[in-house]
Amino acid sequence: MDETDEQSCGDHVNSDREISAFRTGILLAKSKAEAAMVLLRFDLSDDDFMSNFPGLAKKVQELPDDASVSD
Repeated sequence: MDETDEQSCGDHVNSDREISAFRTGILLAKSKAEAAMVLLRFDLSDDDFMSNFPGLAKKVQELPDDASVSD
């Protein structure tokens, strides 16, 4: 992700600290449901997420729907 992506997130995710926390939340998500909770916490729509964070969106698409599968 480059600076252009970070700056285009508008008021939703607008500081380096918030972007870092957001990215960490998405990367640690074990399911699409957990990733959706991160989006809600940061008040970021699915469309904004997919357009501003395409790499993370691809990672989320590869996750199972829910984390009920035991480790």
